[in-house]
Amino acid sequence: MRLTPKQILIVFLGLLPALACATTDDRTGVLDNGLSYRIRHTSRPIGVAAFRLLVNAGEVDVTDPALQGAAHLIEHMAFRDTDAFPGGELVPWLRSQGVLFGPDLNGQTRTGFTSFQFSLPVRADTDLLRGLDALHGIAGGIRFREELFKPEQRVVAQEERGVHDNPWSMAWMDNLHLYMRGTGAENWSFGTPDSIRAFRAADVAALYHKLYRPERMTVVVAGDIDTAWCEAQIRQRFADLGQGPVAAWQRPAWPALTETVFSHVSVPDRQGDLINLSLQWPPLPAPGPERDRIGYRYAFLRYALQQSLRISVDWAWRDDGQTMFSLSWPARSLSNWLEADATPDKLFKLPENALQSFARVPMDQATVEQLKKEYLGSVRQWHDTMRDEASSEADILLRTAQGRNPPTDASAEWPAVNAALAGMDGQQLSQLLVPMLARPRYVQLIHEQKYDKVVPTEAQVQAWYRQYRASTLSPALTRYAPVPLPPARYPAAPVASQQQLGDVTEIILANHLRVLVRPMKSPRQTAYFYMMAPGGMDQFPVDAWGGALAASGVINDMPVAGVPHVDLVQTRLAAGVNFEPYVVGDVQGFRGSAPVDQFETVLAEIHHRLTLTPDSSQAGWGRPGNLQNPSVTPDPYKALMEGVVKPAAFNGDYRATEADSRWYSEYKSWMTEAAFKRLFGSPGQFTLVITGAVSAAEIRPLLEKWLSGIPAEPATHPPVVTPWQPVNGGEHIAYRPGASAAADRILFATAQSWSPEHVVHLAVLSQVLSARVYTDLRNATGASYTPYISSDLSGNGLATVQINFDADPEHEAALLAAARQLCQSLTQTPVSGP
Repeated sequence: MRLTPKQILIVFLGLLPALACATTDDRTGVLDNGLSYRIRHTSRPIGVAAFRLLVNAGEVDVTDPALQGAAHLIEHMAFRDTDAFPGGELVPWLRSQGVLFGPDLNGQTRTGFTSFQFSLPVRADTDLLRGLDALHGIAGGIRFREELFKPEQRVVAQEERGVHDNPWSMAWMDNLHLYMRGTGAENWSFGTPDSIRAFRAADVAALYHKLYRPERMTVVVAGDIDTAWCEAQIRQRFADLGQGPVAAWQRPAWPALTETVFSHVSVPDRQGDLINLSLQWPPLPAPGPERDRIGYRYAFLRYALQQSLRISVDWAWRDDGQTMFSLSWPARSLSNWLEADATPDKLFKLPENALQSFARVPMDQATVEQLKKEYLGSVRQWHDTMRDEASSEADILLRTAQGRNPPTDASAEWPAVNAALAGMDGQQLSQLLVPMLARPRYVQLIHEQKYDKVVPTEAQVQAWYRQYRASTLSPALTRYAPVPLPPARYPAAPVASQQQLGDVTEIILANHLRVLVRPMKSPRQTAYFYMMAPGGMDQFPVDAWGGALAASGVINDMPVAGVPHVDLVQTRLAAGVNFEPYVVGDVQGFRGSAPVDQFETVLAEIHHRLTLTPDSSQAGWGRPGNLQNPSVTPDPYKALMEGVVKPAAFNGDYRATEADSRWYSEYKSWMTEAAFKRLFGSPGQFTLVITGAVSAAEIRPLLEKWLSGIPAEPATHPPVVTPWQPVNGGEHIAYRPGASAAADRILFATAQSWSPEHVVHLAVLSQVLSARVYTDLRNATGASYTPYISSDLSGNGLATVQINFDADPEHEAALLAAARQLCQSLTQTPVSGP
């Protein structure tokens, strides 16, 4: 039936009351049973909502030593069996909605909290209600039936075995234990594989009902929703949890640390040494604008410490809400100190003096202003690309519910953080660190096993800190001004032509470089670019292959027009620019994004990359890059793919042998220069696509200034791509005896050209396999914690489908057999169902 214009108008007017009633303001509240909720409307993606459930209960809340690790098992059972989705129906239902384990669906158990997350299309009110039903089932309806409990129990035991087999995971847990010193909660544990396998379902169920109380919970929903309607549904659906009016629960503050504490943990030899210092923030004001302002300043301090000390500085929190910075020094000279005499003075004097220098010797204002530009640029990048996205906003609300506000520098509102840093000088920046240095430290030393017997004791470390006095103070940064890119090497030139192709403007430059500009309506003043030319790696003959591999290895960190890579990074950050050069398969070019008012930074770098005159004396040139050194053992996966699978699939094609050490042995420095001339020496072979909140009128003058005047040099070697010839497929297995992980990698070599049908078929196959390995390899056996599928259609004609899983060696043979049987069944029985 065709509607008349009048009828259409009547229908539209009839919808206006509903549209007018839609609410988008934030909603927060607490139910009578103590459960809290936070709701936020977002505009991206359209028709999607992100759901979170925070439970303020973790392994530190398990007081029975026989149940240590059970909080983690409860988290797993939430996906196995609840009143809302019995018998493991939750994961298959979410999968039917396009929700995948990992990026869209997950849970995590930590020392002081457990959280659950998933995103869901909400095309109708019923979809939102089903999402809330899933959270309600987790909050109050997890079941522990023996037939489902036992397999998941084995899965968690397998996961914990993997943790215990990984020395760096054990170092992470040692640091968590360090944070508990003096709190009365030091004896917590994630359990052991044996202790987890000994749990009784009834005992874990009793622990669940003890810990999963509504006053410990916060429900978070963010997405394309009516916030008032969502609030009403939460208040109705979650009111039945618990009994009687209860105040929202908050973990009591732990006793303050009165003296520096120390621990050490060993890792296998040749894995490096690390010093971790955790510094406590001073007390902050009550939640509000002033607390946020101070928090944003501390976030900037974190960035300044990273840049000035050239170390990693991460956020850390104790479970009672104490905020900290965790600073990590890769102690490359630690081995010399330990071999001679591992005194605390030799270990900790250098990092402590560096911190004292930062606190006592302020930076000059020019340096502070440059740091501000870079930091604000990174915040602007996040704000332009991620703000108002459902999952991002849900994560912010979740961290705020945990008292971690402002949660991180990346989540700060651009205008708010900009205002907080306005007028800040070097003295104020230094003073932020002073109260942190006045408080006791958490000190962890991660060292290689050969130094076990010479590591100082905690008493020695504490005695050293009591008498430590700073010495040899100097400015944290004596110069911090990036070398700018020079002016254009060639004068500006007018474009050759411009025409409109629908909503796309085509601009041909004087050197034949083609530019396509498509404006898009967006509240974010961001432009996105993708520049490419045919050829890529596949155009290089055998005598130039080593140089091509080397070039692809240095393209990201090479100097450009005499400007070191570190200065390029600083310039990009200050402008809020993402810029990535790439060389793959049969194409090469650049891609990224930038604020519209900073897009000239992008074109300036492209200009200088297209007009490079490589000099092997500069850092980043004339080195083998990512060529396989014969004296270094290759990564097992790379050795499998590049040393076994591709040569077998392509019958010895030289381009399938990246792991062959011959390329390293035959390499000459001039090969890199020749490869770059071949890849980027002819601007006319490129097409530059620009889209976003930008118009052709804005871009054209910049194109004339930076790109159109580059000479139209013909390609020295016009790209000729020799087709790959896949000849073999089959099965290849990667396994390292004694390791905690094994993987059955099943690969097939197929036709050269990929049609849209091929792409769809492989995507469907991957999803079917993902569902089957989850049920057949994980749920049914409990022998693998993380089976997953990865697949790829390469431009060279190789299609790969991989079944990957961790496995206890005693179960590996059975899992390999199950994987083969699974693949065999799919070849014999057609896939059916919705």
